[in-house]
Amino acid sequence: MRYRKSLGLGLIWLVCVPTVASASPEEPTNYEAPSGALAPAPSWRAIWPVTPAKSGYPSPVAAARGFAVSLLHMRGPVLGIFSSRSATTGVVAVRYATASYPINVHVARFTGASGWWVISCTTSQIDITSPVALSHVTSPLTLTGRSLAFEAVVNIALYVDGRATALVRTTTMGGGTQMAPFGATLHFPTGLRRNATLVMFTTSMKDGYPVVASARRLILQ
Repeated sequence: MRYRKSLGLGLIWLVCVPTVASASPEEPTNYEAPSGALAPAPSWRAIWPVTPAKSGYPSPVAAARGFAVSLLHMRGPVLGIFSSRSATTGVVAVRYATASYPINVHVARFTGASGWWVISCTTSQIDITSPVALSHVTSPLTLTGRSLAFEAVVNIALYVDGRATALVRTTTMGGGTQMAPFGATLHFPTGLRRNATLVMFTTSMKDGYPVVASARRLILQ
């Protein structure tokens, strides 16, 4: 399924590609947002806001903006329209400045909780194959997928709920002129038993702020 084109601008020098990609949000390749009511409460399903948040955002677009600014640390995100997938789920395309490629922020409402919550984000430039969303993972954690980025560099951050700074930060290399495989191994303390969010992103060569990103929920063992 493809969604309606959303409004935004982008950093066209970030990647070298012969044509401009469609502005329509792409269906996630490794995460299928559920239809209908979601349960249980968002404390372990949502990547933003996270515990101890008691309620979500008043609108899907507000949730997407809060996520982009507060977790992805984007500068001046340009927000598209909300594209509904069901009564309780949908997508908001978010862009940084003049970026050609959107970040597709997947949002949901949960049974027994108020407001809208972010459950994942995807981009055509970073396709995470493993681990899949909501996986129970242990250290060392192997990441695989395909990416396209300026100078092939993709940044990685692993956040645990309740901690402002990333538990792990590193980089990996994928494709620089076309999509190509990447791989990385993350090491973190064992026995954490915490909800976590894996974020993979590229940055602008102009100012270093995130431009595109993919993120998903994991459960650390």
